[in-house]
Amino acid sequence: MPGAAGRVEVLLQPGFAWDGFGRPLAVTRPTPLPEALLAGVPHDEKLDAGEEPRGRLLPVWLAYDEVATRGPAAGYASCADGPQHSRVGETFRFMIGAPSASGAMVLVSIGARNPAPGDALKAFDPTAEALPDGSVPHQDFPHGSRPPDWPVPIGYVRWVARADGTGHFAARDRPAQDHAAGRIRAFRRHIGTVTERIAAVDGAIVLHQRGEDPMAPHRYARLISSAARAQEYRNDLVWVEGNLRVAGDAKVNGGKLQLLDEDGEALDTPLYLKRAVSGDWTELQIAVGTTDKRGGRLVIGPETKGSIDPRLAVGGGQDPSGLVGIGTAAPQAALHVVGKRVRLEDHGRSRLLELGVDGEQVEVASPKGDLHLRSGVKGGPHHIAMNPSPGDGNVGIGTDSPQQKLHVNGSFIRVDGAGGEQAYLGGDDIGGQDGDHPDVQLGSFNADVTDVALYNVASGMPMDLRCRDVYSKNVKLQSDARLKQDIAAIDDALAAVCRLRGVTFRWKSESESGGDAGRNFGLIAQEVAEVLPNLVHESPRGLSLSYLSLIPVLIEAVKTLREEVDRLREHMAGDAG
Repeated sequence: MPGAAGRVEVLLQPGFAWDGFGRPLAVTRPTPLPEALLAGVPHDEKLDAGEEPRGRLLPVWLAYDEVATRGPAAGYASCADGPQHSRVGETFRFMIGAPSASGAMVLVSIGARNPAPGDALKAFDPTAEALPDGSVPHQDFPHGSRPPDWPVPIGYVRWVARADGTGHFAARDRPAQDHAAGRIRAFRRHIGTVTERIAAVDGAIVLHQRGEDPMAPHRYARLISSAARAQEYRNDLVWVEGNLRVAGDAKVNGGKLQLLDEDGEALDTPLYLKRAVSGDWTELQIAVGTTDKRGGRLVIGPETKGSIDPRLAVGGGQDPSGLVGIGTAAPQAALHVVGKRVRLEDHGRSRLLELGVDGEQVEVASPKGDLHLRSGVKGGPHHIAMNPSPGDGNVGIGTDSPQQKLHVNGSFIRVDGAGGEQAYLGGDDIGGQDGDHPDVQLGSFNADVTDVALYNVASGMPMDLRCRDVYSKNVKLQSDARLKQDIAAIDDALAAVCRLRGVTFRWKSESESGGDAGRNFGLIAQEVAEVLPNLVHESPRGLSLSYLSLIPVLIEAVKTLREEVDRLREHMAGDAG
């Protein structure tokens, strides 16, 4: 428009309205809003100065009006003074500003009272509710020479006032922070209806955005043209072609809340919520897909950039495992958790179990109580296997870096035994006469247990003990006659001893010497075997010799020598006599 920069023309587009008295206001053609109506708006340097003045937003109302169109016919004039007309034309006029402040909106008449429409009931009963829509059906019909005003809000205009009392219209959306479009939409009231029942004439009621093409894709008018689905679409009583907001409870009576695609199709993957009864239980059922087709899953998580950051995912469809993922949308197991910890806690919060990942370690922890690993006995005893395969790693107790299949970092390992023997294996950092030479201990915590047995359960036989040196206060060998049979004397013991050869030697390997590099005294097992074979034992490690078994041979040899000495003494005594 000519004149100031940014000047625009404001037009009221054709439309129809009803005011609070039920009078129609019809706009049949685009009607300009005269700038003269805003003449006299005070100039404000902060709002109206500068190259692109901001101005201010002012509300615009539409009010019912009447104009005379024709005088009365001859002979029908009234004797009353004043103008007389046989025809009255209904029209409208613009109002600017707040009608309640300017006194333009009339009060309603109820008997002798004239309250504001919204407070009509409160004028008679202070506890009554207000009437936000100003609907007062029991008021008196207004009367008077001039029709009363009940303005209809139609929007806002932006007005830039000049110092001389004139001004011009400017674009409403400048500046953006005024949020003109939202304020206009909240201010304007489109025609509605007050009713109890709406009958769908052809099976469906469609709520459609006026400015959109009804034949656009995914819209009712487009979809209903499909002969295959027409009847099904008509069974859906109400179509909302846009967003739907419910300020209150949304109730579904005996049906499902189905989630379909843009054309209202499930595409072989039903997704719905349903209330159902199963036995004694009332359930909320969530359907994701079908059992005969693959596809469909339930994903829960926060929105991020128009998508979902999956925190919980439940597999559906044909997947028989029903995989559940927490922190992942692609679970690889029945329960797949991507996170640092999983916690199981009782209702009293006195016991809890945690499974977690800390750095490179996986932990099973019970911070508030004992941790029990138990395999139930139903159907027979079951086992707890730890790293059962040969290629598996080690198990550590008291250490996070086990060096063997079972590595215990502690003083003792305790085994109670079937008879309460309370055996232990370990060490207490004390050993030797001076206590400065720690040793490995095998013993019992039971004071009544005094024996240690090396026994092969499978063969039922005692076992050999292989070691370097044996330190003991005494060595007792079992020798009860009740345990022996085929007892016989040792013959030619002295001759056998005389055939034995004592030697000194060094062991060839350190494993045999036990670290002792000095010379040792002993016999050669192969030589002993030629004389006393029962004293020699053969094993995969070579021949071994029972030196203790030589004692009875030596005893008999000494006895033989004693007899010979006695005979010599007797012979020498006879010669002397």
